[in-house]
Amino acid sequence: MAFGDVSLERLIAGIIALLVGLTFHEFSHALLADHLGDHRPRAMGRLTLNPIPHIDPIGALMLVVAGFGWAKPVMVNPAALRGGRQGMALVAFAGPIANVVVAVAFAIVYRVMALVGAGLSNEEIATRLELADGEPAVVRRRLRFVDGQPYNTNDSYFPHAIVAGSEIARPGEAPRRASEQLPPRKFALPESHC
Repeated sequence: MAFGDVSLERLIAGIIALLVGLTFHEFSHALLADHLGDHRPRAMGRLTLNPIPHIDPIGALMLVVAGFGWAKPVMVNPAALRGGRQGMALVAFAGPIANVVVAVAFAIVYRVMALVGAGLSNEEIATRLELADGEPAVVRRRLRFVDGQPYNTNDSYFPHAIVAGSEIARPGEAPRRASEQLPPRKFALPESHC
């Protein structure tokens, strides 16, 4: 399988992103062709945001097995388009432009989620670090700059027992490179109530 050691959450998010991306790509071809006078995509049921008419079964299988795939192409009659070759060029570019729009929209959603703290819960951190109940962890937060302006933060979590006495636990000794180092904070993870 092409996905390797991917978590279920990332796999589901990837499938949703691909469905949305492929659907908007093919829908954009169909919408512009219909707008320019070729009504074949409408007659074939491709002028819809429902992903089912746009999914090619073999292309979807290849996506899972080989890591690349495709959707059903939208059939367009160039002779029916207003604008001739320019009309066909516009229809052809509609899909890639839709890809950029969808990518920007998903990037904005991702960025907003990161800003509002849709990160890991204490329980998820404890599970990933294999910490015992109440065992402390150290978080190293780095503030990254782009062109001298704060851009984002990155958190790294470490079991306190492993990093005690290291430069990770002593932020003043950490080297300063492309990102500023903020002091780590210690916290005790809550006891699980299973």
